Amino acid sequence: MVEDDDALRLALGILLEEFGFNARLCASAGEFLNVFNPCVHACLLLDLHMPEINGLELQKIMTEKGINVPTIILTGHGDVTLAVKTIKAGAREFIEKPFDEQILIDTINHVLAEDLPDTSYNHNLELLSNLTKRECEIGMQISEGKRNKQIATTLGISVRTVENHRANIMKKLQIQTTPQLIHLFLTANLSQ
Repeated sequence: MVEDDDALRLALGILLEEFGFNARLCASAGEFLNVFNPCVHACLLLDLHMPEINGLELQKIMTEKGINVPTIILTGHGDVTLAVKTIKAGAREFIEKPFDEQILIDTINHVLAEDLPDTSYNHNLELLSNLTKRECEIGMQISEGKRNKQIATTLGISVRTVENHRANIMKKLQIQTTPQLIHLFLTANLSQ
């Protein structure tokens, strides 16, 4: 969730956890971009009116970076024109504040269920959610056919660090070979 209003962000975090969601609370678009992990099956609750980078600008940045996470827009100043802009920018839903808690929870559940590629991949998604952000980045690059040295250069880390992450990825994903890793990432639609 990206919401600059501290009180609302904390209240929504409590609400989401009460309904069994593991909520990551971000006060700004920049904070979200720093912590986003594409290996975690999630949706984004996004406030539109924020300082520095607003919600529409964040949607544009996400598109440019290839970040594909289903987004639910939350705004206190909504109108039809704004709703159309956010939907065209990729948002799945648009909810005006103040909103009914049950409508929000139902919307989140609907968006998350709709975003699953296929129920047969639930196990794969669960395994992938155990990866750290760095492991996910490296796994995605491996699935794109990059070698350890290329990955190390791209990420500014040593080849040995890439090898260590690769070993951790294989262990966490319970797989033995690189083709299995590539298949897992491709079937979960996580590689670019």
